[in-house]
Parts: sequence; C-alpha cells; structure tokens
Amino acid sequence: MRDKAGGEFRRCFNKNKCIFVGVPRVGSESIFLALGDEYIKKREYHDYRFYQKIDPSRFDQYFKFAFVRHPLDRLFSAYQYLRHSGDHSQSHKALSEELRQYPTFDAFVLNGLTEEKFKSHSLFTPQSHFIVDDNDRVIMDYVGRFENFEENLSHVLSHLGIKQGRMHNKRWLTSRSVKCDESTVNIIRKHYSRDFDNFNYE
Repeated sequence: MRDKAGGEFRRCFNKNKCIFVGVPRVGSESIFLALGDEYIKKREYHDYRFYQKIDPSRFDQYFKFAFVRHPLDRLFSAYQYLRHSGDHSQSHKALSEELRQYPTFDAFVLNGLTEEKFKSHSLFTPQSHFIVDDNDRVIMDYVGRFENFEENLSHVLSHLGIKQGRMHNKRWLTSRSVKCDESTVNIIRKHYSRDFDNFNYE
C-alpha cells in the first residue's frame, strides 16, 4: 500500500500482519531480516506516524512492535558507529568528520550532542519519538528490550508464527559497559529523560 507521499508498508509487514518500528542502534537490521525483509545497506527509519498515515486501518489491525535500549548504551553505540563512518554514506562520512573534533565520548556529550546537526539526526533522536505519542502513550502492542534481545525477539517471532533463523550481526547485539563522567551521565539523563521515564530505565 503506497500513499501519495510515496510511503509504503514493507512486504514483510503485510506478509506477517505486523509493523516493526525500527530504532537506530537497537538491533533493527537483525529484526528486519528475521521478518524476511531483504538486506538494505542504507536503511531509512520511520516513526509510528509514518505507517499510521499510510493506512490507518491496517495500522490498527496489525501487530505493532519495537525494541528499545538503555539510552546511555544506545548513545555510546551511535557515537562509536559514527566514529567509524557509520554506513559509509556521504552524509554519515560528513557527520563523522564533524564528530572527530570531540576526541572522547564525554567531550561529545558535553559539547556536541545538543548541536542541531547531531540532535536532529535519527541516530541521536530519542527512542520515544519513534513509538510514543505526545501524551507519553506507547503506541505499540509490544516493546522488546535490547538487553534481552534474543528472548524478546523469539517471543515476537513465535507470536507471528515465524520460524527463527540465524541472526544477522549477532556479535553486535550485546550491551557494553560504558564508563563516563558523572556530568556526562547527568546530561544524558536530561537529554533523554522521556526515554528513561517511558521505558523504565535507570
């Protein structure tokens, strides 16, 4: 189903009667592939409103799910990803160059995170933007956690009647211990306060 703006439901969504709202740096690639979606090197990420606009009826009927990750861990993952040029597109390479002026994660959070070029990028957009409405209501039937990725994904696939195959890039689906200054943590907690509150992270 395609709307006038050019948006469309993925084939795997219609086939499995579901909508997966992917959030960058939360294992989305593995989930898309588990749903039977083809590999896409430069994947676009859309919030729930995008799919709701295309077909409100199917949006209401389909099983809607997403995965979230501890905000600090996700931010560090995005920072590391861009340090290595992200998906190697021109836009990511340009942003990577901008990132190089911040030699450490602490320096980036303290001095760069709130700059518009970073703040407005999907890699750094709060997860709540993708799956939570303006009244802080989660618009999903199920929200899995990156920290319990395999177990939660198995639950989703079982619900959809999909046999789970080999996970793509499984080696990346692990949370890392991030060491940073207290002032850095305080800024992250403030910047991603909705994520901490909406998804009960501490």
